[in-house]
Formats: sequence, structure tokens, C-alpha cells
Amino acid sequence: MLAHASLHRDRLQGRDEDTSSVYQNRCLQIMIPLLDNGGVSLDENFLAAVVILRSCEEMSGKSIYDGT
Repeated sequence: MLAHASLHRDRLQGRDEDTSSVYQNRCLQIMIPLLDNGGVSLDENFLAAVVILRSCEEMSGKSIYDGT
């Protein structure tokens, strides 16, 4: 949610800051190990976080995976 809010704020204020990508990257650092662990159940909160991160990526026009 912080990544999405940060991106929205920057767009409204006409800023070209990259604060939202910092939040996105931190969230991914937490989520990726959870995906690697087969014993963790993926609940609706986890899936909602994936959707929010993906919408941030689409809104920013940059891929967090390839640096474009």
C-alpha cells in the first residue's frame, strides 16, 4: 500500500521521485522467500499484495525486474 500511495502522491504533485520503487523492492525481498517456502499458505492478503505491486509496476511504466 505504501508503494501505491507513494506513486500516486508523486504523480499528483508532479514529482519524478522513485520512492515507490524502494517500497516495491522491499516488499519483494520479503515476499520472494515466502514463495520459495512450500510450507507457507498463500492467503488473500498475500495475493492482494501481489496485485497491488503489479498495479504499481504498470502505473509507473517501469519494470522492477529489468530496470526499464
